[in-house]
Amino acid sequence: MHRHCDNRNVASSGKFAKIAVTLPWARGYNRAMAIDGAWIKERLTGAHGEKARLAEALGVKQDVVSKILSGTRRLSNAEADAARLFFGEGPINEEERSMLALYRQASKDRQGLAVQFLRLLAVDDEGGQAAREKAGE
Repeated sequence: MHRHCDNRNVASSGKFAKIAVTLPWARGYNRAMAIDGAWIKERLTGAHGEKARLAEALGVKQDVVSKILSGTRRLSNAEADAARLFFGEGPINEEERSMLALYRQASKDRQGLAVQFLRLLAVDDEGGQAAREKAGE
């Protein structure tokens, strides 16, 4: 079985083109397929120069960012990773992956408790951080 998919060739292959590019083994499926122009648009704030900074982070020109946002160009795997990092949504590390696995193993009730606990920790950490900063002045 052939497990390599080149989207440039598939795009011209007629009615099966859309099916082929959605197969999980298609190149870039795990990283780039979830990141597209719509994903980026949801995260853009409209701040002055934001698209220029995004273009720099992706390593492309601004006109390429416009093409990505309009859906006429897809992101490469490296560009998708850079976009995640630009928006503060970088890849998870092993510890985060372990926490997610534990969360998924828990019952729905315990998942709710875990979320409440993490929110409590986040609020407490923000207060603790403010106190540490004040003490350091």
